Amino acid sequence: MRTVFVATLLAAVAALAPAADPPPLVKPVAPTGTAVRVRVPIVEDKNTFAQFPATIPKPKGKKGETVAVKVLIDTLPNHGIVGLKTWQDWGFEVPANRIGVLPELIISGAQVAPKPMKGRDVELRLTNVKVTITEPPAGQEAVFGGCDLWLSLRHLSASADATSEPRFYFADRFLELTAPGATVKKLNAGDATSPDPRATAGELVPVAGPLKLNALSFPVFAFSSVNGRTEYTSTTGKLEKVNVRVSSVTNYPEPGILMTLGTARGCGVELEREPKVGETVSGKVKELRLGFATGDGFKAQKDFVLKDVTVQVTDNKSESAVWLGPRFVEAYLTDAVYGCGSDGAWRLHGRVKADLLEDIKTRMPPPKKP
Repeated sequence: MRTVFVATLLAAVAALAPAADPPPLVKPVAPTGTAVRVRVPIVEDKNTFAQFPATIPKPKGKKGETVAVKVLIDTLPNHGIVGLKTWQDWGFEVPANRIGVLPELIISGAQVAPKPMKGRDVELRLTNVKVTITEPPAGQEAVFGGCDLWLSLRHLSASADATSEPRFYFADRFLELTAPGATVKKLNAGDATSPDPRATAGELVPVAGPLKLNALSFPVFAFSSVNGRTEYTSTTGKLEKVNVRVSSVTNYPEPGILMTLGTARGCGVELEREPKVGETVSGKVKELRLGFATGDGFKAQKDFVLKDVTVQVTDNKSESAVWLGPRFVEAYLTDAVYGCGSDGAWRLHGRVKADLLEDIKTRMPPPKKP
């Protein structure tokens, strides 16, 4: 009798105890040799989701003089961009080919690993950063959101993705990468804030969305479909794949999904009206599917499925692209982390509601050809 009472009491105490935090979605990266793991905080404002402050040495200034710059960071491997006037205001000459080279870009961050004896604050110093110098139309910004410079994660990692293992933590508002020790200056001036990534408890299913490189070397979901279509025929008769990408720059309101007009037309998306040049309009997707993996070791295939979801559609008729922006990630993927592993593969990790996952056998059959 006493044994039953004790067991009941222990069960009651366990029920009242706070639930343990789940394990992290991705394991910490342990750099080897003299390499250093660096964490850089990102800042959100009303115009952009991801930017950070940096400095560049003043081209015609005295030694040690720098210029403060605001960097827009892109999870996609787009070209670096700077405005013509900004480039000239910094004091640089404009090359004939409009390809500028920043001799050095200095980024403040925190050393995550190896754990320093004191003072985690560091400076990541990137050299010879190539950017395209653009002259936007009157009244438009070269880099939107009031930023001076538009760079991608691959600029920070020097395109050595498998070595640097760059990660973008949407929920925690920072990015991480492994950098050669020679590019990291330890300041030892203080303990830069570097909280561990969050792990939200609750009835959520951990998932990992595998991506592959498309013909343009952009990471896109290995499986995705819009209204049952994984591919479609464009108005020019070309067979196009549905290319779904993860973007930190496409900062549209929830549900945060943007697609080109070419993809919308090819996949039968209902448009509120035809977009004018340079305009974005709303559209309705009956079903959006993304291939994810769940379970131990992320080996079980599942589809993340949204029904009757509103999307934004650009006037771009030629490109095949769907962008999942920060508001999509915040709405549907808790604790989201987007990054590249040591195997060179990109993945989107997160925790999702179980009722948004379906067996891959429930995929809609592709529409019959006319």
